[in-house]
Amino acid sequence: MSQKCLEEINTFSCNISLDKTRDNWKNHFSDFLDKVDFDTDSEKSVQIFHYGDIEAEFKFDDNTYSMVDEKIKDILAVDPDYKKITIKLYCKKSIQPRTLILYSPEIFVKGLEAKSTEKKIKFIFSHLRKKYDYIKLKDSSISLKSIYESKGEDLLVSNKKRAFKDVFDLDDAHVDYINSLMSVTSLYSPLCDYFLKIRTIASLSILSRKCSVNKLCFVFDGDKKFELSLYDNLEFYYEYGQIIYDFYIWAYCDERSPSRISIINHVFSQHQIILDSFQRHIFDILESNYRVYIADNFEQYVEVMSKLSDFLYETTTKISDKVSESIASARNTLILILSYFFTIIVFTGIDKGKVDNIFNFEITTMSTVFLIGGILNLYWLRKEIVINSILANNQLNEMVSRYSNYIDENELKSITNSQSLVEITKKSKQKSIYIFSALLIFLLLCLIWLLYYLNTPLSFLDSIQHDLRKLSPLVTKK
Repeated sequence: MSQKCLEEINTFSCNISLDKTRDNWKNHFSDFLDKVDFDTDSEKSVQIFHYGDIEAEFKFDDNTYSMVDEKIKDILAVDPDYKKITIKLYCKKSIQPRTLILYSPEIFVKGLEAKSTEKKIKFIFSHLRKKYDYIKLKDSSISLKSIYESKGEDLLVSNKKRAFKDVFDLDDAHVDYINSLMSVTSLYSPLCDYFLKIRTIASLSILSRKCSVNKLCFVFDGDKKFELSLYDNLEFYYEYGQIIYDFYIWAYCDERSPSRISIINHVFSQHQIILDSFQRHIFDILESNYRVYIADNFEQYVEVMSKLSDFLYETTTKISDKVSESIASARNTLILILSYFFTIIVFTGIDKGKVDNIFNFEITTMSTVFLIGGILNLYWLRKEIVINSILANNQLNEMVSRYSNYIDENELKSITNSQSLVEITKKSKQKSIYIFSALLIFLLLCLIWLLYYLNTPLSFLDSIQHDLRKLSPLVTKK
């Protein structure tokens, strides 16, 4: 009699094939119940198949053994070929808040191993991490909450997340979390071994230049390939898993991770067989190469920082000048408009010998065109300063991106997020002066049409129609 078991997140099942004795299935029943009985709220059932078709289904109770035995005898009485009979033991796990129930870690891990490597890794971050706080086993419970509260989470740097996202298209994912899973499951060999394997694969994926995680193939500098599929057994992970993870830790121990990964690739590529580079003495070689790299790049670092500082100063000055020019132009627009009205009022008063309501249809129309032109000018001034500000910031970001290999990410951020740049950019986006000016011009526009209305005995619309008729012969004559 053979038995094949499968455990998934919500279910556990065993398929039992009969042997010549025809009644040894009872031992498998006992083994099945021994695994699942601690989950008291689970739903257990048994199905009997003959030639692949279901013949009977029972829920587990005190009479299950006798009913199954009787049904098997009935089938064998018709068809004595016991090989065509299959018994399926099925259990639907109970639902407990944020708890993953495992009846058999060995069987559960075996099911995960059948999936592609990419799906295994996405299961850890997209499913296990997001949905569960506990793993419940038969004799104990594993808390995953402590992982989120660990100090290691607070030490993550942005480029570590980015590296993981580039390889696996996952946000907020990193190898350290898998390492923490190993720590909390260290007493449970199948789970810990599984996480050791995934941690090793993830570390190699990020350290290599390119990889095919599903084929377990990793390419380093010089097109040197390491095909993990040739060594995919627990002995390899026991021997090399920790040192490969230590290489990952060395690469991300500070903000110069791109440079450190380049050094790792360079050192690994010097070996004919990449496996030979997974040795402790390689760390001494890495440190020596890193010190040489730092010494050679210090002068270049100072030069790059000087260039970026100068460019930042030029950018802020350029934006500041544009903002000042734009605000001055907005004020000049207002002054010009007020001067216009002052001029026509004064000259009219001198001409007539008294100050009177001068806003006839011709002057009102001409003034309206003038005021609308002022409002459009304010709109163009505002649009121009915003475009110039965006352009200057984009130029700065392009300049910064050119030197991302020489300067660490935090220093680059301190440049692009400098206080002077933030303040002048914010000032370039302010609308108050333009809105105030446009509102004042609009009020003037309303005022001149009000004066025009007060200057005529007719209603507003009738006076406009009357004045338009008066202008028509003049326009036609011209």
